[in-house]
Amino acid sequence: MSVLSTAGRPAAPRGERVRWAPKQFGAWAILAVPLLLGAAASSPSPLHLVLAVTTACAYLASVAALEWTRSRRPAQLRPVAAFGAGVLVTGLPLLALEPRLALVAAYVVAAAGVTLVASLAGHPKSVVVSLVEIAQALALVPAAALVSEASTGPAVAAATLAAGLYLVGSVLMVRSLIRERGNRLFLAVSLAYHALAVVVAWLLLPLPYVILAAALLARAAVLPAIQLGRPTARLRPIHIGIVEILASLALVGLGFTVGF
Repeated sequence: MSVLSTAGRPAAPRGERVRWAPKQFGAWAILAVPLLLGAAASSPSPLHLVLAVTTACAYLASVAALEWTRSRRPAQLRPVAAFGAGVLVTGLPLLALEPRLALVAAYVVAAAGVTLVASLAGHPKSVVVSLVEIAQALALVPAAALVSEASTGPAVAAATLAAGLYLVGSVLMVRSLIRERGNRLFLAVSLAYHALAVVVAWLLLPLPYVILAAALLARAAVLPAIQLGRPTARLRPIHIGIVEILASLALVGLGFTVGF
């Protein structure tokens, strides 16, 4: 057995394996979309890159901390300390430049407490936890606006709405294909939400977002229909992920080209 892990770090003894990153990658989109839309709603700045690093470190530290609460392995505290240091190194200068970020941080920590309690109670992947995580991530829209000198309240609110509508719909749609596969009631909830999102976009967002919302409604109907029509067929996570990556890129593209 190699003395080095695949990442180049010393391999932990058997039973002491350290988790440095999550196994699922969907959370990165939940973080990236609000951050990018926040930049689009204001004005791209080098500080957004610093905020992105702070966000990534905070997320990875929280994943490692949650793993430690489950395993109580001392070795699992290493990534908590490493990524926590990254948060301090990159986050404190941002806080010094824009003290109002402290309000955002307080909100994120409070929401993290909810997800922690739910995870320890044995519900780490419930719909409620996913929605709370989205609520956390949406704080990145105003955070990105705060570190930029060119932002307006209405634009930030519209960007937050656009991000929230998409991310909640994405969670429901993906869940209807995987964890709730074959659950027609859950699929109906997902479709009803997507239809409502089209109406909300029509009322509050520019027309291109309405068109995108309609396209997302179509994909929320078509993909489950493929599986329901072919009981032996199962869309692989990679296929679903590609669809959601394209949807995310379309939304962010509208943010930077059409604006809010």
